[in-house]
Amino acid sequence: MRIQFQTRRLAVGLVMSILMVTPAFAKQVREVDFDKAVSINGKQLTPGKYKVIWETHSPQATITIAHKKDVVATTTGTVVERPKPYDSDSILYNTEPDGSLTIMELRFAGSNKVLTFDNPSSSGS
Repeated sequence: MRIQFQTRRLAVGLVMSILMVTPAFAKQVREVDFDKAVSINGKQLTPGKYKVIWETHSPQATITIAHKKDVVATTTGTVVERPKPYDSDSILYNTEPDGSLTIMELRFAGSNKVLTFDNPSSSGS
């Protein structure tokens, strides 16, 4: 009888632990419309609608960019919390010396969470 009680306590504890950890690794999806040719992690993206899917690893994230049903880029970044939610979706670009645009941040309407990208090719200007 005592073993059954301890087994139940252990099972409840495991379930509670899983429920507490799961949201930290939840996948999130947003649709973004790039109206210009942009690059991310060295990959060129043509103008159009893309799905941005990220899985947070508190605060790091693995980010996948998909166009239609094809994955076109995978990169890493960071989820940053800002003081207040944004009113609209917006994209922060870096203009490279050759005039091309590299995505630095994605900001989403109604959210104070921002995706910042680890762009090794960015010149930082």
